[in-house]
Amino acid sequence: MGFRRLLILLTAGAIAQSVPGFSQTFSSGSNGSDGPLNFNTPGTIDFDPAALGLNPAGDNIFNFTSINIAAGVTVNMRASKLRERSVVWLAMGAVTIAGTLNLSGANGYLPGSAAARAPSEPGPGGYPGGVGGTDSSPAQNGSGPGGGTACGSYATANCGGTIYGNSLLVPLRGGSGGAGVGANVPNAAGGGAGGGAIQIVSSVSITVTGSILANGGAGGNSTTVEGFGGSGGAIHLEAPIVAGTGVVQATGVGVTFEGTPLLAGDSGWLRVDAPTNSFTGTFNPAPTFGPLFNVPLPSAVPTVSIKTISGVAVPSAPTGSFTTPDITINNGAAVPVVIAAANIPLGTMVNLVVSSETGADQTVSASPLTGSVASSTATANIVWPLGVSRVYIRAVW
Repeated sequence: MGFRRLLILLTAGAIAQSVPGFSQTFSSGSNGSDGPLNFNTPGTIDFDPAALGLNPAGDNIFNFTSINIAAGVTVNMRASKLRERSVVWLAMGAVTIAGTLNLSGANGYLPGSAAARAPSEPGPGGYPGGVGGTDSSPAQNGSGPGGGTACGSYATANCGGTIYGNSLLVPLRGGSGGAGVGANVPNAAGGGAGGGAIQIVSSVSITVTGSILANGGAGGNSTTVEGFGGSGGAIHLEAPIVAGTGVVQATGVGVTFEGTPLLAGDSGWLRVDAPTNSFTGTFNPAPTFGPLFNVPLPSAVPTVSIKTISGVAVPSAPTGSFTTPDITINNGAAVPVVIAAANIPLGTMVNLVVSSETGADQTVSASPLTGSVASSTATANIVWPLGVSRVYIRAVW
């Protein structure tokens, strides 16, 4: 009997995150517990709270004293490193971004890349792109409220998708993924992932002379096959002063053919709340401007995860690695998958999407969540094909 190797990747429902109220002297609400965030050495950095020893509460609300991303520094923010959730950066002092803060979604995989047949990774708080088809499974739609059979949508829906969210950016959510295309591996491509979502709040000022990017990923493409792009995400800036000459962008990125972008995802949302706005750089799309205003903090953060498969514990931080699978089991019959959730309404149906090397894709619904809102569980029974499988879990309510 062959082995079944499982790669576990997790997503969850929409999460609202924001900041506490303020008085006449504006306060970001930061308590400074994460200290200063200073990236000064030129190069590329993955923003990984676990590796950096930040945000022990695990709610993706960071309490900095100040923030500085120097010129020549690129800080990448990926959903898998940030609990698949939107991000809030609070700062007691000034925020300066002279380098690049990148929350963009990944591009879809290229045609002919059989080993890469997996949804593209979004920015934190965004949604994956769909995968292309095989001989036994059709191409998948993009994920998220604006995911569909074509480009991902968010603040706009030029591809015929669904507009969602609002200009207040409450709740704070990222962009939706684009659809995969094709009917078999040589002639199939993945859709681009949605851009992530971030709220940056300073008691003093936010200055952007570099760039903040939350763009959707492009679909995988060749001269004959083109996947659909993911939508832009969301960027919310709040401070007494917003200044700079840089770029703040949350839009779709498509394949360019003879100078024309094709199959690009739709635009996300930008918002700037600042009594003094002296920013002279580039916004794309055009933002909504407003005064500093009260936005309530969530009392609890929704989470959903797979705890065990066939009695084997799933790592708390799944890697999704082909070379080192998260779990290896040896059972050709249906085995139980135990799911744990918190702060999600009871009765919610949890869905699991299984993409496998040798079998058709499966979408399996678990039993409704039972227990308490603070701690609930559900179970699904799945037959795993031989070879490697990737598992995605999602609760939508």
